[in-house]
Amino acid sequence: EVAVICWPITLDREENYWTVLYCLQGIEQSNLLQRLGPWRLYHPQHASCHWVLDLCNPGHEEVAKKLVNQAAGNGELPNVWNMRLRGVKKQVNENQNMWGMLTAE
Repeated sequence: EVAVICWPITLDREENYWTVLYCLQGIEQSNLLQRLGPWRLYHPQHASCHWVLDLCNPGHEEVAKKLVNQAAGNGELPNVWNMRLRGVKKQVNENQNMWGMLTAE
C-alpha cells in the first residue's frame, strides 16, 4: 500500500524504483504491479519479478512480449521460473519460438 500511495510523489521512477520491488515478497510484487500497471514498473535491466500478466490487456501484453524477447535473447541461464498459463504450470523453451508457444493455446 505504501508503494502505491507514494508512487505519485516518487521522483526517481526510472532508474531506482526497482529496488522497491526487490524488497517485496513475490505476492507483494505482483500486487504492486497490478495496482500501478506492469508497463510503469518494467525495467529491462531489472526484469526479475513476480509478474502476473493478462494478455487480453494491451499494456500487459506489451510487457509480456518484452519479457519473452529478453528471455529468448539470453539463453545461457534459465530466465523464466514457475510460469503458469490459466493457472496451469507450463514448461517452455526459452528461444525465438517462445512467444508463439505461449500464445498458441
